[in-house]
This record gives sequence, C-alpha cells and structure tokens, in this order.
Amino acid sequence: MMPRKPSTDWRELIMDAVQDTVPKIITTGLRLDQPSNTLIRRAAKKRGMSPAAFIRRAAVAVALHDLDEEGRWGEVNRDEPGFTAFGRNMGQAPFRPAGHGFGKWRITGMEKRYADD
Repeated sequence: MMPRKPSTDWRELIMDAVQDTVPKIITTGLRLDQPSNTLIRRAAKKRGMSPAAFIRRAAVAVALHDLDEEGRWGEVNRDEPGFTAFGRNMGQAPFRPAGHGFGKWRITGMEKRYADD
C-alpha cells in the first residue's frame, strides 16, 4: 500500500493529530433512568463488581455478539481498566482481571421484542 499524500486541509490535519494521541483508556458518560439504574446496580452487586465495570463488560459482550466476534473477548479485554468490588470505595485494591472472572460474559441469543427487530 502506498503512503497517502499529506493533507493540506486543516480539518484532516487535526483529525490525524487526534488519532495519533488517542489515550489507551477512554471515559464516556452514560445517562440512565431509575429502573435501568436499579437493574444494573442489582446485577453488578450479584456479580460482585462495580456498576461501571458491569456496564462496560455487558456492552462489550453485546458488541462482540452483534459483530460475530465473540472469540476476541480476551484480546479486547486484555487492557481492561481496573475496577473495584461492588460497594468498595474507588481506588481501593482494584481488580485488573483482563476479562477473566465475575461470571460468564457470552451472549447466547437475543429474542425479538418488537415486530421490526
């Protein structure tokens, strides 16, 4: 593959610069309604992990399922951010399990909920 000619468009130059400096760990926001928050907190507690770690793993499991790439779980979670056990203060002995433990994270099937699914 031949290298591409450097752009002179300032927007492309900025995008190229940003791509070169993307951090290893990215923080994102998530807004939940009360029923969803309650459900997620209960499930996280049952697995003994923080709600944020539960949400991250659940989202990754669904994404891998949707892309038919479940075999990449270990690769994708190799640098999984550390997380605390449910109910512990942040920063206290974080787990760094690289995708291991805390139950099964394989999506085995999803049934239709609506006619247009």
